[in-house]
Amino acid sequence: MKRVLSVLLTLTLCAVLLIPMGMTALADGTETQYKITSMTVADIQTTLNGVATVSESGGVVTITLTDDVFGQLYFDCLNGSYVLNANGHTITSEDTDTPVFLNNEQNMTVRLTGNGTYVPTQTPPWGWAVFNGLTNTLIIESGTFYKGAEDTIFTTSNESNTLKFQRQAGYDYYTVEHNDPYMSVPKYCFEDYVRHHNVGSGTLVVQQRNFETDFTTFADAGYYSDEYNGADKSGAIAFNSFFKEYAGYPEVVEYYGLYVYQTGHEADKVTAQSADKTVLAENLGKFHVLIENIAEENFGKTVVAVPFIIINSEVKMGTACTYSVNQGGKWLGPVGGAE
Repeated sequence: MKRVLSVLLTLTLCAVLLIPMGMTALADGTETQYKITSMTVADIQTTLNGVATVSESGGVVTITLTDDVFGQLYFDCLNGSYVLNANGHTITSEDTDTPVFLNNEQNMTVRLTGNGTYVPTQTPPWGWAVFNGLTNTLIIESGTFYKGAEDTIFTTSNESNTLKFQRQAGYDYYTVEHNDPYMSVPKYCFEDYVRHHNVGSGTLVVQQRNFETDFTTFADAGYYSDEYNGADKSGAIAFNSFFKEYAGYPEVVEYYGLYVYQTGHEADKVTAQSADKTVLAENLGKFHVLIENIAEENFGKTVVAVPFIIINSEVKMGTACTYSVNQGGKWLGPVGGAE
C-alpha cells in the first residue's frame, strides 16, 4: 500500500509542475485562469502557451489568440498596456465568471479588437463579459459581448475608470449595437464614445466598417456646328456618374461630384461638387458634369473625370473615366443648341 501511495503522490506532483506560472487550473481541470501580471513578453507567452502569441511594440504588449479559450484572461499589472486581439476566437467563462478581468487599481489600458466573442457565466451572483476594475481604461474596437448573470460590461460610475469605444485605424467608422436604454451612440461613429457606467440589457456588438463607394461613370461627346460636319465646330463632353449607395447613408455624405482635368494635367483639375443631398436622392444617385466650348483642335485630346464623395472630411473616389470629343463624334446641332 505504501508503494502505491508513493506513485500516486509522484504523479500528482508532476501534474502540478506542468502548469506554467500564471495559469490556474480550476477544480474540474477544464477551465483555466490565465494571469497576466507583467509586461514581459516571455513571461506572458509562457502563461498563454497554446492559446496565443505575444509581441511588444512601443511599450504595448499585443496578445493574439490562436485558439478559443475556456476560462479567463486576468490582467493584473500596474500601468500595463495591452492589446487583446481575439482573432475571431471565443472566450467562454463559467467558474471564473468573466472572460476578461481587469483587476482594480492597476491603471492599465486594455484594448479589445479582432472580433472576438465573450461569453460569461449565467450563474448568479456574478458574471460579465468584461470586468473593468477601478482606475483602468478599457477600449473596445470590435467584438460580441454577451450579458452575464450580472451585466454585460462592468465599469464603475465614479469616473475612476473608463470604457471607450473607438474607431480602428484603416476603417471609416464603427457601429455599436446594444439594448442599453442609457447609451446614446450615433449610427455612424467616427469619434470616441466614452462611458463611465456599466453596459447591460443584453448583447453588445461593436464592429469596424468601411463605407461602400461603388460608382459607375460613362461619357458621351459631340460637337455643335451650324450643319453636320460644318465649319466652326465647338465640342462638348458629358460625364454621367451613378453613386450606387446613395440611399445607404445620405446623412453623412458632405459633398459629391467629379474631378475633371485634361489627361496629363491633373494638377490643374477642376472640382464640380454639390452638397445638395436632396437632389442626389431625387435623381436616384445620378449626377453629371458637362464640359463645353472645346476648340476643334482639342477634339482628340482626352479629358478625365473622377467621381467622388466626401464623408467625415475624407474623400472616397471612384474609377476614372477618360473620353474625348472624337470618341463621341456626334453632331449636336447648331452652335448654342445646348443653351
